[in-house]
Amino acid sequence: MHSVSEENYIKAIYHLQKGKDLVATNDIAARMDTKASSVTDMLKKLADKNLAQYVPYKDLDLPRMVLSVLFKLSGNTVYGNCF
Repeated sequence: MHSVSEENYIKAIYHLQKGKDLVATNDIAARMDTKASSVTDMLKKLADKNLAQYVPYKDLDLPRMVLSVLFKLSGNTVYGNCF
């Protein structure tokens, strides 16, 4: 199970990544209205769960695996409008 915070980050990254290969930490921070350091902490957590491919000082790649997480969450009204 994923926390609400993790789900919110996944959703934000998904939306930011549309039409792009990679997403910058600062873009995520702006969308989430938080500090880049907080984003980095969450990205490390998501990477530990194999939900993101995080490399320090590089933009983020949302792997295909995380899309399956979004599909599982799509029954949730928050994620139903992602697709």
